[in-house]
This record gives sequence, structure tokens and C-alpha cells, in this order.
Amino acid sequence: MSPALWRSLYLVRRETLSRLFSFICCQRIIARFGAVGGFVVLLKQSSHFGVYSVLESSAFIILSTSHHTSTMNSRTQRLALAVGATALAAYPTAMVASSCIVHPGDTLRDIALRHATTVQALSAVNNISSSAELKIGQMLTIPDAALALPPYALAGNDLDLHTASRDDSVVRIARLYGIDPTALARANGIGVNAPLADGAVVAVPGRLGRMNALLTTIAADIAVNPPLLRAVAWMESGWDQSFISPTGAVGIMQLEPSAGEWVSHVIAHRPLDLHRADDNVTAGGLLLQHLLDRHDQSTEFALAAYYQGEKTLQDVGMYADTKRYVADVSTLMEAESDGEVPLFAPQHDL
Repeated sequence: MSPALWRSLYLVRRETLSRLFSFICCQRIIARFGAVGGFVVLLKQSSHFGVYSVLESSAFIILSTSHHTSTMNSRTQRLALAVGATALAAYPTAMVASSCIVHPGDTLRDIALRHATTVQALSAVNNISSSAELKIGQMLTIPDAALALPPYALAGNDLDLHTASRDDSVVRIARLYGIDPTALARANGIGVNAPLADGAVVAVPGRLGRMNALLTTIAADIAVNPPLLRAVAWMESGWDQSFISPTGAVGIMQLEPSAGEWVSHVIAHRPLDLHRADDNVTAGGLLLQHLLDRHDQSTEFALAAYYQGEKTLQDVGMYADTKRYVADVSTLMEAESDGEVPLFAPQHDL
């Protein structure tokens, strides 16, 4: 990919919210532009909040929404590109909480997913068994390294929007999402101890890292190929659990309610709620694995059946848009393997 194309890709997206660059793309930007960290970049303020970000080692910036033309000069634009130069592979260490206290009901799995890591990494850094029973009040160290995002997810929406309740606080919300309270406060232009009005919307960075951890963890739980599950989820929804299609397909894996009920009864043998991210990904992953088994582990035909429906696939073969879907998911998987950003729009318009 040419330097001019890379410049175009990143400058076009410079004013969208919370763009998180992976280490592999950061290295390519460094090689092409000679970018270095340590600069302070002033970003335009949106109607909700503005962000001043220092590009330090292992830092990242949140790029605030704006519908106006950028006023950044060419030098500042080049510095903005340098954000990737010192970013962590997938999840910014400036945002990740370095430790957490076990609360009632917490499990290692819950804590790992909140902090965009794995049970194995969490248990290893704390020198405990992955099946260890946690004690309320126990302090756990959060691993420094996080799961790397696939390159196609780098320009995705990285914000969760949390609607505050009367009892919410910055610290409580930060614990809920596994990020540093100070970083959360700064991202929203408020203080750590600032009161939150009932119904206030708090922007919580790190959505992509948390979703990546969820997809990777569930893929391991149900023995489905992780790059396949991640790519299908990206094509279907951009890893957006809140997305409901015009036909009623739900969440990350875009399953119709009838398909969710079928997977619950026939494969999972337990109720799966498609409106919960964990269950949604589980249902989609189990369905993919079922289709792979039915089609002799052919990824091509399993994807076609997932997208088009198995009956019509058997009756009339692949539609033209099904062939495009299969090709696009395959491209995403190859992109993750090669570390390249694919140059096509996903199925779901993000």
C-alpha cells in the first residue's frame, strides 16, 4: 500500500470518535511518515466534549466528532498520524485500569472481558489458577498486554455510550467497563468526582477491545475458529450489539429471533438471549460451527448458509450477494493473517 493511500485512509478518519490504531499499523505509519510520539495535539471540540491528548509512550487519543471542516494545518495533521506510533496493540494502556478489586458476583472471566484480556493472561499475572475462587475485596493485577485488534477493526466506533443512573459515578462506570477512572473523566471533559445527572450519557472508550476479547473468549469456549467468528461479526454488525436490522436480526451476529430459538433448543440446550452480547456471540458461533460440520468443514459453504439460509442454498445455490459476502469475510480473515487493512466497505454500514 502506498504512503499516499495510508495518508488518505487516516486523515479522512481523523475526526471520528475514538480511533484506535493497532501496533502493526502503527509500525507501518512510522516507517512511511517517520512519526514519533511525545507531541501534544489539540483536537477540535465536539458538542459533547473535547480532548487534549499527549502522544506519549503507550498512549492513544480519542478523536472527537465534528461535522465541520478541520482547521488543522498540514503539520498538525502529520502529528495526528503519529498517534499510532506509540499505541498499544489493541487497547490503550492509558485507558486500561492497572488493577481491580473483586466485587460480589465477579468471576475471572467477567473481569478479563471487562479489561479486554483473557482468563489465562489474568490468572498468570496474578499467579492463581484459572478456576480459582475469588474473594470479595481481593486485589487483582490487570495484565499490561491486551488482545490485538484485527486491522479491519481499526477505524470502527470505539465508544460505548453509558446512560447514567441516579446512583452512578465516574468511578463506578469505570469499574463496570474496566478502564481507568481518570482517563474516563478526561475523555468526557469532567472531573473524577463530578456528579452525574440521571440520564446523562457518558462516552466510554475501549468498546472494540472489549468486544474483541468477548469474541476471542467465546470462540475458544465453543471451539470455533476465532478469526472466522471475528470476521463474521464484523461483516454483520461492526461488532455492534445494539444494531437491529430492518428484518429484525439482532446484535453482533445478526441472528433472527427464530434462529436464536433454534440454536437455544437444538444446539446449546439452554436459553440464549440474543439481546445479551455474550449469548448473541455464543448463538452465532454455535450456528457457524454447526454449519461447518454439515458442510464438511467448508468455510465457503458454511458462510453461505449463515448468510443466505441453508434451505435456499440447497435449493438454488449461492446468490450473487452471497458470493460477495463469502468473499468479503474471507478477505477479512486474510487481512487479519497478513496484517493489512482491507479496502472495501463492510456489509453493515458503520
